[in-house]
Amino acid sequence: MAVPPKLAGLIKGNLAAPNTLELYIDYLCPFSKKLLVNVDEGLWPLIQQSKDFKDQVKIVVRPTPQPWHVSSPLLHEAALAVANVAPGKFWEFSVLLIKSQDRWYDERAKDLTPNTIRDELAAFAGKYVPDKAAVRRLLEPAEGNSGGQVVPDLKYVIKVGRQNGIHVTPTVLFNVRSL
Repeated sequence: MAVPPKLAGLIKGNLAAPNTLELYIDYLCPFSKKLLVNVDEGLWPLIQQSKDFKDQVKIVVRPTPQPWHVSSPLLHEAALAVANVAPGKFWEFSVLLIKSQDRWYDERAKDLTPNTIRDELAAFAGKYVPDKAAVRRLLEPAEGNSGGQVVPDLKYVIKVGRQNGIHVTPTVLFNVRSL
């Protein structure tokens, strides 16, 4: 399934590659962590070294927050904010965020306000993107109940998952077929 140009940072590899590996992950899911780290450190280097597969496969990260991970939507919003501010840093940020997921596990996050978590995530993003203030601005809730500026992006990625019958993470699709 296509990715809107605004979210092209979710794609790793040749945008025109004929094959697509989609990774539906939750940044707080320990199984998603295993998947993303193994793809980043194992599968992607193999693809890049292969004359048969290089430029033939692209990987799309599909952020998919799970409702049982309370602070998960905030981590997904932060990742999408990075995709907006510094698209070329999305993959690196995603891997580092998921490797650091225990910082936002329920036990630690239970006494933190959502704004405190947003501040922490913007500071974390600031290590990898040139403008952490821009990330924080995208996370700031608007008036009313519409959420931050990246909420439409989050709604989009959730909608894609639902359209494809994705209910748990991690889920992997190759050329829109479940693996």
